[in-house]
Amino acid sequence: MKKEYRVCNRTSDMVGIYDFYQNELGLEVYKHWDRSEEDKGVIFVLGDILIEYLLDGDPQKAGWIYLCIEEENIEEFHAECRARNKTELIHTAWKHTKFSVFDPEGLEIKFFKDNGKVK
Repeated sequence: MKKEYRVCNRTSDMVGIYDFYQNELGLEVYKHWDRSEEDKGVIFVLGDILIEYLLDGDPQKAGWIYLCIEEENIEEFHAECRARNKTELIHTAWKHTKFSVFDPEGLEIKFFKDNGKVK
C-alpha cells in the first residue's frame, strides 16, 4: 500500500479554494466531503503530495499548516515514538486512527491510519 503524504490547511473560503486549485492550477480532486455545515473538506492531488483543506469558520486559523503522514502500523508506531510531546491515539468517526507530535518550531505533524481504506 502506498503511503499518503499530505500538506493540510484550514480555510474559511472553501469556494475560493476550489476555484484556485481546480480552475487556476488545474489540480484533480482526490476526495471531498460535506458531512455538515461545519464539517467540509477537500483533498487535491499534486504529484505524490496531497493538499488538504478543512473548512474552519475562524479566519484566525486559516493559514495554519500542518503535515499528515500515513502510517500503516499506527499503534506500533505510536508506542515506539519517542517524541516527548506526542498526543494520545485518537479514533475518529471517519475511521482514522491518529496522533500528533510538534517540532521545535511548533509545526504539527499528524500520523494517521485510514481504517476504511480498501487495500
